[in-house]
Amino acid sequence: MFDLRLILIVICCILFVGFVGLVIGGMVNFIQWIGETLRGRRTGMASGVAGTSSSAQGLILPVDPRSRGPYANDSLRNSLDGWRLALSAGDCERERFLLDLPELLPRTDPVMEQFFRQFVRQHSIGSKSAWDQKMEWLYGGGARRELDLLRALVHRTVGPLPRHDEDDSAFHWVDALADTYGENADLRRHQLRMLVREGGKTPSYGGGLGYAGSRNKILRLATVSGETLPRQRSLADPEEEEETKTAGTPENGMAYDASRMLLYLRAGIRLQYLDAEQATQREVEICHAVTTAYHDWDGYAQDWVAGVNFFEGGRSALEAKSTRRYLMGEGLPWGNVAWWGDEFKRRFAEK
Repeated sequence: MFDLRLILIVICCILFVGFVGLVIGGMVNFIQWIGETLRGRRTGMASGVAGTSSSAQGLILPVDPRSRGPYANDSLRNSLDGWRLALSAGDCERERFLLDLPELLPRTDPVMEQFFRQFVRQHSIGSKSAWDQKMEWLYGGGARRELDLLRALVHRTVGPLPRHDEDDSAFHWVDALADTYGENADLRRHQLRMLVREGGKTPSYGGGLGYAGSRNKILRLATVSGETLPRQRSLADPEEEEETKTAGTPENGMAYDASRMLLYLRAGIRLQYLDAEQATQREVEICHAVTTAYHDWDGYAQDWVAGVNFFEGGRSALEAKSTRRYLMGEGLPWGNVAWWGDEFKRRFAEK
């Protein structure tokens, strides 16, 4: 009997030790998994653009977009196609897509496909009707229309003279108006204050494409304080806000809208929402509007940064300025691709 009990005790001890080992091993593996997940999330966010709608969060691409050497070949650097791709480079870089690939990312890698699908979800373009709605808003005025609305409002209420004294009644008035926008109050305050500093510049009542702003309609809409903003971005910390003032206000918002439209066109082709011929037709109209508004990369890039600053808030503007510096570098779209505006107008005017 004694021997049987001893054997049972030994067996129980062995089972207990094995169980404890399994528990400890599982905990170690779990802790390692948590660490790897957090490291991946930090890496993804560091490589992307924090504060934007970047699809990079939580995912690590097998290929770093910045390691490909974009526009390193003459066929893109010295071509009209390369210029058209470069017009969407700002948003393309912020989303961590490949700058020189029309379909944004290779289709063969499952991680890249997951990365792209996350971008689709975050931008709410997961169906043809949703994508059409986004494009219709942008084509029909988008940020350009909103800029005109706010400029008309400030022009008719504050006047044409620039104001810089924070104690000026104009700033108190726009602050009170911004408070009527609920959760968008901070962003609206940021925008109205920029326009007061600008001096109530006369709206352009235009901006190309399907938007021809009617002066009376714009002034009438300018009195409606509850118009829905397209999106809300995190604003800069107070100490960062001063630096964003150097970005200025956008001239007309065309660079901001055009970059987004061309990015969505590239995504739309990948999602088979439209074919190449339909995309080219829309692309030509967008590029025509761009060539009317800008004459070189400096003007386009500067207005794109100003648009990000105005429509998304201070922190995004700091990141956009960094993106602009990067894209102006050697071998990169805005620093290495010729401005094909005049050639584009000549070629398509002949057709």
